[in-house]
Amino acid sequence: MLRYTTVLAVLAVLSGCSSIIEGRSQEISIQTTPDGASCKLERNGQTLGTVSPTPGTIYIEKTKYEIKIT
Repeated sequence: MLRYTTVLAVLAVLSGCSSIIEGRSQEISIQTTPDGASCKLERNGQTLGTVSPTPGTIYIEKTKYEIKIT
């Protein structure tokens, strides 16, 4: 029983990692209420891009740093 539980735990951890390491960029969809807003995406004080008007999408390079959307 312990062996079965360990195998399940390892599989769960590995399946979660695949979504993190897959690809170098990620599509982010921006939706606002009401539509038509302008959203700026920043990371570490640098502008990554703008979605204007919303709704819209933008491709962002993946890093460990947070993205600020204003």
